[in-house]
Amino acid sequence: MFTIFYQFKFPAGKVLKYAFAIDEREVILQRESVQPAPAWVKLTEKQCPHCPLDPIKHRNCPIAENIAHLIEDHDLSVSHDEIEIQVTTPERVISTATSVQRGLSSMIGLLIATSTCPYTHFLKPMVRFHLPFANEEETEFRFLSTFLIAQYFQDKHSTSSFDMNALVAVYENLQVVNKHIADRIRDVTDSDAAVNAVIILDMLAKSLPYSLEEQFEELKVSFQPYLAGLK
Repeated sequence: MFTIFYQFKFPAGKVLKYAFAIDEREVILQRESVQPAPAWVKLTEKQCPHCPLDPIKHRNCPIAENIAHLIEDHDLSVSHDEIEIQVTTPERVISTATSVQRGLSSMIGLLIATSTCPYTHFLKPMVRFHLPFANEEETEFRFLSTFLIAQYFQDKHSTSSFDMNALVAVYENLQVVNKHIADRIRDVTDSDAAVNAVIILDMLAKSLPYSLEEQFEELKVSFQPYLAGLK
């Protein structure tokens, strides 16, 4: 078990603290169930069209369950307020001055990855190496690295061939999930911060699959000394 802490410090002095305990083996958020859960959390409420979960066995959407308390926190309702955010992981403390929506986006991304939604399993290896406020280039590197390592382990245990289309499929599934989570949020809050937080995540998911070769070429620059040493 390990815990990731988020602290939001507002200009007027108000401080909000969140602690996310995560099972290290299953990479699942350990949380207290909200009883009764809000209606918008139910699996059948704007359920993703490609969702493989059975409403009889899964009453609630796993992602909605994880993020419900954040969406209903009115202190996180204003998108563009600049605040100080500090994130503490088992290895380090990261702090920055940024907007509420960017901090919320980072937290929601973590909670999506630590849900039991089948389409978020790909994200779980990155949770242990959580990097809040990553820019687009850092995100590309982490996603592509995770995919390639996963392919390595998969090939060690099967006869499947390396298939970059598999990564495209991962992102396409995540885009559907992001859209329907954002739709749920719009129905239950007037806060633009929460919706914008999901939109930020979705923009990254949309930008990555369609220029994979170009992204590899951009990252290749950092590998030139290593590649030269192999000659």
